[in-house]
Amino acid sequence: MPTRAPELDRLTAAAALAEVRELLAQHQERVLHPAYVATGPVGLCSDLHLPLMDADLFAQFLGALERHRCREVALVGDLFDQEAFSSHPPGLRTPSADFQVELELARRTLLALLAHVDRLYLLPGNHDVRVLRALKYQLGMLDLVRVILPEAGLLRGGTGTVRVAGKDRELVVSRLPRLELRVYGQPWVLLHPASYSKVRGRTATLFADQEASHVAIGHVHHFHQGLSTNGRWHALELGGLFNPKLLSYVHEGPKPGTTMTQGFFILGPSGPIGYSPDPGGES
Repeated sequence: MPTRAPELDRLTAAAALAEVRELLAQHQERVLHPAYVATGPVGLCSDLHLPLMDADLFAQFLGALERHRCREVALVGDLFDQEAFSSHPPGLRTPSADFQVELELARRTLLALLAHVDRLYLLPGNHDVRVLRALKYQLGMLDLVRVILPEAGLLRGGTGTVRVAGKDRELVVSRLPRLELRVYGQPWVLLHPASYSKVRGRTATLFADQEASHVAIGHVHHFHQGLSTNGRWHALELGGLFNPKLLSYVHEGPKPGTTMTQGFFILGPSGPIGYSPDPGGES
């Protein structure tokens, strides 16, 4: 006859369920970040597409962080461009920088951001994972950031500390293109979606409806401030800090549609404050 383990004899249904919950939680916390709580205003930017970033707009973003006393900033995907790993036909590719140059630019850009804030949230975008795709995803976003900022350590749980300008700064790296954040008690979901609408504002509205939350969207290359269908939730499209004149595939393969617009946002105590240098931007 099979032997009985004494501890199983004493196991209750409630205790068995509790053990299942504990094991699930231990695994799931490694997959999804918990909702972070901001301690004040938060700067939001996306789509830098290094080395195609607009340096003047980046400087204006850093200035806005100072003016609004932001101690936290979120970069919602596409720090890199990684055109060398693009699937675009060679004739439509932007002349690519050496990937080592992109890595160095990414390092210096992240350090510039960290010098202004206490915590930086970094989400992967579709351009950031181009090199990971070429490596058949044997490495992930955390590995890429470890190459850029080895000072941050192993990034266990997606978090690390970097000492910049005489102060420890926290780096939070999401494995997924989604992060939940509470700002002034309000729920925000930051997203770099896989696909988007060419109609300005449509993508953010769809996600605000779906998430039942305020949302801020990267990837769409539109700057827009709107609301969910029920009017309850903010629906932001972040524009980006890229320089559209440098995206040669846009000019070499022109298609009708909404013009790309740059921009960024600050989440303040009274709600989102948007900035765009483009006449077509909305705020």
